[in-house]
Amino acid sequence: MTNFCCSPFWYPFARLTYGAYLSHSIFMLFKGYNTEKGIWASETEAFLFFFAYVTFSFAFSFVMTLLIEIPCRRMYTEFVVKSRGSLQDRVSASFRSLKSSDSKLSIGSGDD
Repeated sequence: MTNFCCSPFWYPFARLTYGAYLSHSIFMLFKGYNTEKGIWASETEAFLFFFAYVTFSFAFSFVMTLLIEIPCRRMYTEFVVKSRGSLQDRVSASFRSLKSSDSKLSIGSGDD
């Protein structure tokens, strides 16, 4: 069961779920405020509206992922992550600067 749940098959759905969560209430409110008369409880209508909201939410999430999320992630990777360098390079550079500042302190203390 763990292998099934950890399968890479679920990754795209997991990425779209948050966008669908954020947008489904918009579709529900839009429908609720744009009706001229109240909707009485009907099992068939509730069933069909549920699937319509889920479908619209995931379709909207997919479009927003393609138009906004993926380009923003690529720009972040290109301009922020790559400009910083790898973690190993940054750690070794910080150790080099720490070592050079220690040697400057020891040289500076001998001049006094």
